[in-house]
Amino acid sequence: MVNANVDVRKGISPMVMLASQKIWNERNVSVFCNKESPPTRVVAIIKEEAKTWVLAGASFLGNINPGE
Repeated sequence: MVNANVDVRKGISPMVMLASQKIWNERNVSVFCNKESPPTRVVAIIKEEAKTWVLAGASFLGNINPGE
């Protein structure tokens, strides 16, 4: 059980970084291109990018929500 908590904590930092980057990018598109995406779309983009990161080797991201 202790190892599971450590793995989840290791996945939090990259997830925060990924979410912050995607939210910032969506904000820039909204401000500079006058296009808005609904929050549900932004969450879907973050989830898809997280899956890509896991495939690229960021295995601890998969420990946060392993079912997805």
